[in-house]
Formats: sequence, C-alpha cells, structure tokens
Amino acid sequence: MVKISTIVLTFIAFQINFSQQRKISFLPEEIFGKPSKHGAFKKNKENEEKNKFSTFYIDNYKKLPIKRVPEEMIKSNAKENIIHVQRSLNYLRENYRSDSVVFDKELGNRIAEIKKIDKNWNVDHYFQEFYFYEFSIQKREQEKIWNTNFIAKRRQDSIIRDRRNRLIDSIRLVRAQKSESKNTTKKVVTKK
Repeated sequence: MVKISTIVLTFIAFQINFSQQRKISFLPEEIFGKPSKHGAFKKNKENEEKNKFSTFYIDNYKKLPIKRVPEEMIKSNAKENIIHVQRSLNYLRENYRSDSVVFDKELGNRIAEIKKIDKNWNVDHYFQEFYFYEFSIQKREQEKIWNTNFIAKRRQDSIIRDRRNRLIDSIRLVRAQKSESKNTTKKVVTKK
C-alpha cells in the first residue's frame, strides 16, 4: 500500500512544477537585440577606417587577420616601426613553413612600441599574426626535437633488443649443449 505522505509529496511536487510557466512570447529587443543608439553608425565607420587595410589569410582552416597599410598612406609618428613590422610579418608569412626562417624575437616589442607612440593605430592584427607565426615556428621546432628524440629512443631500443636476443640465444645454446651431453651415453674405457 502506498502511504499518504508519498501521495501528498508527489502532489506538492506536481503543483510546484506546473506553477512555473514557460515564457511563450518574447519582446522584440530579446529577439533582435537593442535598437541602435544615435551615433552608432559613426562609431562603426570609425572602426571601418581603422580596419580599412585588413584582409584575412586562411591557413589550415584558421582565419588569420592581416593588416598591411601601403607606406605612402601611413600617417603616423611611428611610421618607421610600422614599416619594419609590416616587412617582417610579410617575410614570416612567405617563409614560416621553411626550416631556414629567421624569427625576429624583438618583433613583439616593436609592435608594442607602435602602440606607445601612436595610441590610435590598431595593432591587434599585428599581434595576432605575430603570435600565429611564433606558435607555428615553435611547434615545428618542438616536433623536430620530438622526432630526433623518438629516433634516438628507437635506435637505443633496437640495440637493447639485439643484446637481449643474443643473450637469449646464447642461453638456449648452452641449455641445448647440456641436454645433448646428458642424452649421449658415456663410453667407459676400461684398462686391460
């Protein structure tokens, strides 16, 4: 028999569950977001000006933002640094897959200097591109180290395996010689 207390508890649970109604209608702001404020278009236009020379480079299904402003169109106090950074990033983009690429460790500092000198210059693209190349080159170097360690480990394992096989073969040979000597009958030589 079912106790009355379990019936009462299940009834209370059903009441609590069905008392919470699900929302059926939504406000337009909840679906489409808040309406744009006055002057929002102006801000978007400023962002477009900042990213005017941005393109995307796709590498192994990754989108990589690239910003290259032509030298004659750079109007900034950090023009020398910008030109150096853009040339270095172009070099890395063309050569980062080759083993002979020279990675400039000071490139990150140069990008940071651009931001110090000209606060309005957008350097996010430069940093993202720099980190991508840095990660790719470090990953390739790490894979080289892993491959050389793997090859050395395999060579060492094969030497150990050869020694173990020779030891096992010599033990088998000794055992075989002992068993042959037990199986052969000894000739007894008697003196006359």
